[in-house]
Amino acid sequence: MRARCIQYLEKAADVSRDWFAADGGWRAPSRPLSARERLWLSFAYYETGQTEMGDFVVGATDVSQKEYPVESTFNIFSTNIALVLLLRYRKLMSASVVSKLKSMVRDGFATWAGNRAPDYQFHGFNDNMPAKAAMGLILGGEMLGEPEAVKHGLWSLRQFAAQLTRRGINSEYNSPTYSPLTLHAIAEIAGHAQNDEARQLAADIEARLWLDLAARFHEGTGMLAGPYSRAYTVDLLGQVTLASSLLWFVLGDVSRMSPMRLFDPDEQLVLHHHGNPPFNIAQMCWLAAGEYHVSESTRRLFTEKTYPFSCVSTSEMGPTAFGGYPACSNRQQTYQEADFSVGTCNVSFLNGGQAAAYFASYRNKADPVEDGLKDVGTVFSKMLLNDSKPGEYVSEGPEYTNGGEQDNLVSYANHFTLQSDSTALVLSHPHFLLSAWDGQEPRKVKQLSEAVCFPSKFAGADEVFVGTETRESWGGVVPRGQWIVCRRGRLFVGIRPLVYTRTLGEPTITLEQVNGYEVIRSTFYNGEERTFSVQDCADVYGGFIAEHASVDDYTSLEAFAQELSRAKIEDYFWTTRRVRYCRDVSDAKPELEMELSWTPGSPEPRFAEINRKLVEWPAWEASAPAPKTSDIPLLGKTRDPLPYYFPWEHLRCVQAPWPWAIGDA
Repeated sequence: MRARCIQYLEKAADVSRDWFAADGGWRAPSRPLSARERLWLSFAYYETGQTEMGDFVVGATDVSQKEYPVESTFNIFSTNIALVLLLRYRKLMSASVVSKLKSMVRDGFATWAGNRAPDYQFHGFNDNMPAKAAMGLILGGEMLGEPEAVKHGLWSLRQFAAQLTRRGINSEYNSPTYSPLTLHAIAEIAGHAQNDEARQLAADIEARLWLDLAARFHEGTGMLAGPYSRAYTVDLLGQVTLASSLLWFVLGDVSRMSPMRLFDPDEQLVLHHHGNPPFNIAQMCWLAAGEYHVSESTRRLFTEKTYPFSCVSTSEMGPTAFGGYPACSNRQQTYQEADFSVGTCNVSFLNGGQAAAYFASYRNKADPVEDGLKDVGTVFSKMLLNDSKPGEYVSEGPEYTNGGEQDNLVSYANHFTLQSDSTALVLSHPHFLLSAWDGQEPRKVKQLSEAVCFPSKFAGADEVFVGTETRESWGGVVPRGQWIVCRRGRLFVGIRPLVYTRTLGEPTITLEQVNGYEVIRSTFYNGEERTFSVQDCADVYGGFIAEHASVDDYTSLEAFAQELSRAKIEDYFWTTRRVRYCRDVSDAKPELEMELSWTPGSPEPRFAEINRKLVEWPAWEASAPAPKTSDIPLLGKTRDPLPYYFPWEHLRCVQAPWPWAIGDA
């Protein structure tokens, strides 16, 4: 691991020196790096012995924060990057750089514009931020002699540990972008805290985070299987992500998308932040400079699964700021075979804008993956508003050379899913945020559609059937009530749209090719621009059944299509949406009956059954060689009571004026 990290940091230091002008300004043709990105990059200089360059870049970085109501250098990213820079390289730095970074760390101790703000807690939202905050308070407080900061950070860390005694994984679960950031912060506490309790809690939490990533990792594609709490375009394509990079640093080439690709990118490589190479190179320096603690049993779980393999876990989710989506528990399920993976979560993370409640990945050939760009494919779904479409090109502007595919194809749906091994039942409704909900300005709607997306820049469907009839190409209208079945490399996949409306008429279903994607689009509304009421949103019923199989399971795609055509489906709304799917036993698949009743906008169903039994919600459970529940740190353990501690005279939030009230404290 150390050799790979140094290899990356040396290359990053080498290519980036010419990005900076003599005064520390920016002279590269791409968008300038922000403060946090410059601090990320400085790890490459310090780690490779280029201390003078590190001091130069950090010293010339403007870390002032002008958006807060108090003068501060606090930024949840930059402040805590500064802490780790001091932990690693303080003895190498100039006195002025040390003073600058210490000032940033100390500003993080504030209870408003700082790491002690109420939004930086483990309460069902973006866990990477409170993880950074806990790191900054505990390690920064110890470094600068601030025991009250340590006290608050330890209190926050105890909340994270308490969550993992009752749930299988953290709220911001299995994110290809943000799980590595949470891991990095917790690992720093485990490796450097002087407080014994903080060090032990962090070690247990880190072990749990690694365990879940190992269970979700699909060796056949060399990437994390779904579902994802938060995923950007590069994550959904399975390209160079923070997760693929972290896993390459730790595990090597078992993670197929190495960050070394960033230095000589394929023209088809999609880069985060609208194709900005310096940003991507800098952010991986942050991960390369980390210290991680992965047990041998967890390392084996990454690469020694016996297929089929499954993992189920639960997490906790906070409500959105706009109402309509109450706090709830969430169930994640991942199923893997050698050729493919399928993952679902029963409700999308927060409002679903970045989430992948359904996500499948597959390999294009039986041999081990050689070129991840061409050898691996993915499938995901989005509820699209107006002219939104996958693969749109976004430029940073005429003054910069970088541009690329949009970072996030926003989805406007809440979901409920039910999964049985390789079968996923996905139901959706446009979420109420489109309407004048809770006093928000309603969106103008001229088109509303749901898309099942197949990234196809390198290869499209090898064969296509609609129902039991073959099609020569991907295109045209599909009658409602038909399966769309295709072969894609080693995967057979069948999608059966479950789409109707109560008031808008019959949806149209089309096969479309757009911007390097093949799409199954179900259009609910396409007409004059109008606003939707809450009832309008509730009256749109979307979703689909997705069946997956390896090409080795059937004699032909036609045989797969014939089998699916015999399945029976009921889907209707009468006070709740009621869906039932029945599939007969065959040589390749067992008999299956899935049934549920769900109300639009609800995080939980009236009931959800598989083969006439209620779906179980184990906290965390996986196939061998995963450990038994009794051997997993924290899970199910009796915990000590948290000491009484209410740290705020107010609940003001540095990010937004969210409503709050204090009853008793």
